[in-house]
Amino acid sequence: MRIAFNARIALQRKIAWLLLFSFFSLCFIGWLIYFNKKNMEATTDSIGHTYAVLDHITKIRTRLATWESLSRPPLSPAFRQAMTKELDRIKVLSAGNSGLLLSIDSLAVAVNSIDAGADTSRLAGLRSRIATITQQEQDNISKRRVISQLADRKSTILLIGGSVLAFFFIVIILIRLNKDIVLRRRAEQQLKESQAWLESILDNTTSLMYIKDPDGRYVMVNRRFREVLGVEDAIVIGHTDADFAATEDAAHYKHLDDQVVRTGRSLEIEEIIPGAGGNMHFLSIKFPLLDGNGRLIGIGGIATEITERVQYQQQLIGATREAQNAKGMQELFLANMSHEIRTPMNGIQGMTDLLLDTPLSDQQKEFARIIKRSVNNLLVIVNDVLDFSKIKAGKLAIEKIEFRLKDVLDNAKAMFSHRIAKKGLELQIELDPAIPETLKGDPYRLNQVLINLIGNAIKFTEEGWIKIRVTAQERTDQQVNLLFSVADSGVGIPEASLSTVFDHFSQAGLDTSRRYGGTGLGLAICHQLLQLQGGEITVKSKENEGTTFHFRLSYGYNGSPAASAPVAAVLADYSQCLAGRRFLVAEDNEVNQQLVDHVLRKGGGEVQLAGNGEEAVAFLKRGGSYDLIIMDLQMPVMDGYAATRYIRQELLLSTPIIAMTATALVGEQLRCFESGMNDYMTKPFEFAELYKRITALLAPFISIAG
Repeated sequence: MRIAFNARIALQRKIAWLLLFSFFSLCFIGWLIYFNKKNMEATTDSIGHTYAVLDHITKIRTRLATWESLSRPPLSPAFRQAMTKELDRIKVLSAGNSGLLLSIDSLAVAVNSIDAGADTSRLAGLRSRIATITQQEQDNISKRRVISQLADRKSTILLIGGSVLAFFFIVIILIRLNKDIVLRRRAEQQLKESQAWLESILDNTTSLMYIKDPDGRYVMVNRRFREVLGVEDAIVIGHTDADFAATEDAAHYKHLDDQVVRTGRSLEIEEIIPGAGGNMHFLSIKFPLLDGNGRLIGIGGIATEITERVQYQQQLIGATREAQNAKGMQELFLANMSHEIRTPMNGIQGMTDLLLDTPLSDQQKEFARIIKRSVNNLLVIVNDVLDFSKIKAGKLAIEKIEFRLKDVLDNAKAMFSHRIAKKGLELQIELDPAIPETLKGDPYRLNQVLINLIGNAIKFTEEGWIKIRVTAQERTDQQVNLLFSVADSGVGIPEASLSTVFDHFSQAGLDTSRRYGGTGLGLAICHQLLQLQGGEITVKSKENEGTTFHFRLSYGYNGSPAASAPVAAVLADYSQCLAGRRFLVAEDNEVNQQLVDHVLRKGGGEVQLAGNGEEAVAFLKRGGSYDLIIMDLQMPVMDGYAATRYIRQELLLSTPIIAMTATALVGEQLRCFESGMNDYMTKPFEFAELYKRITALLAPFISIAG
């Protein structure tokens, strides 16, 4: 368009120059013709005067010759009058020729001086003067003819030269005009092609496109626009939305157009247009159209159909909600399953421990130990499933507390001492003396990793040894990097299975689960727990030559003794550690009531049982004084959270409270502390662990002997 526009401007300029030059050329030619005409008229007049003079001189000469042929009679007045008249006419004709006038005056004097007796010399002089005048006039005629011829030649040359120059100039301009015409035609052809392409694009695009003038009248719409709205050009072009759209819709479109006109900025909106098959969603972009001077000349619009995208988003939102609901149901299911499984497991494990403390035959003790091991194995599976769910949900928290590495290793050793002794294995623990005594990190997750790895080593080792080694790799003023290794002399892992041992639900062989049991989650959880703490784990193994797991972890330290050092003290005898202490136990499960009652009384304590939180609060309201409260969380009437808040906020009691729950899901411990509880334990629990927690809370009042 711009090329054509520029070509049109250049074409007009050249035509103007051509017309101007043609005008001046015509003026010049007209002037030459007029000049030649005037020159010819002047020359003709001059020659005519000269011939008239010659004619009158000829008449004078004829009269004189006649007079002389008559033998010179006396001059009559008529003769003189005729001669004078001829001379006067010659003077009139020679008014502008001073030389000729002098000659005529001299001739007049000579004519007037002749008479009948004039001698021959005088007459000869008169004839000589007449001949001289005649010759002068004839010379003048010749000169005027030459001047006229020269003027005609000059005019002809000028006319021919000007015509030639004008011809070449016109030819040059016409050549340039022809070039411009060719360029213009080419530009028009390109414009037509571009318009054809544009129309093809507009008519074949899936988007609605339109152009409006500043008053909202449609100037152009594409085929998709007509198809979607079901309108024709005759209905749309030159009309506004109010002419074919609903009143409310037209007002809405007018408001949007006014906003674009007012702000001069593009506007992006989502619109819903009713269609034959239902509502159609469009992403519409309105933008101002400006001329070269920045003035608004119209409004353009492109509307892209996003019905499928909107439907997909709605489906995605629905799927997300379903997934969230499913996730919530999964968490609720896990919470319920944890509670329902751990509650009877707590009774089975606790009663088994109590049973083992009673006089039994060797066979009965063995049966009881088998029950305990089975419960422990089941508990490991439950913990693995819960930890796996928490890790997948990103809700597993990593703590940063002070602990002693030696205590963690001793705890792991004590946990497996019975199994190791029964298999006749040797458990070796090597601790690098360069490791600080007190570290800062998450001892519970470290203990979980060690228990999984040691448990696997014991499971797959029938004879030989298990070695645990911890060495300090790098150490700074505030951090130490530790390398842990757990090696065994067991059956090993096939090389083909090494790349998948850390995958979920993966085991070394198809018969591993049948021969050794397990869910295949232990190593996967170890791998993810270490990743959460910034560590890594690797494995080296050969079949029938044993397996070695290496993992790295970084811990902080400050050289001060661990805050939990008093708690970590090993109690050799718990028989009287709770002597003289009164305990309030809120527990709705009868088996767990009996279990906690036996455990606390075994330590020398006095126990008051409550079936729910409301009963526990009632005992406290009646003035009951207790050294410590054990509070179950999930209870009817009033749960442990509500009971604890009432005790802290209404009764204003600071009695230590230990939460005891079978749920063991993420966030439970934090909720317990926020409600006012002092400690948190999960079911099933070890008697020694419960004694330790109670001892820690009552430490200021209990004297513990080595």
